[in-house]
Amino acid sequence: MPLFRPDQIATDASDGDGNPCGPCKENARDAEARYLVIGTRSPGDTVTCPDHDRILYFGRESGGRRWTDHSGQPANSPYRSATD
Repeated sequence: MPLFRPDQIATDASDGDGNPCGPCKENARDAEARYLVIGTRSPGDTVTCPDHDRILYFGRESGGRRWTDHSGQPANSPYRSATD
């Protein structure tokens, strides 16, 4: 398991065989783990969730969220039940 020091970063959006997969952080120690995610203040963002066949289009100014599947058809969030 790698040890990260200040100014180090690791990103990987594949399973090692070139297949896309969602990012995952795992804390294999008994101690609490903390990490900081830094982004931009762009007016919108697109988040792809290949493990769930979902794409999120997010409008920062409007707060709007629109989910589709990878073919572009409307879809529900993979993280909430249909009644949420």
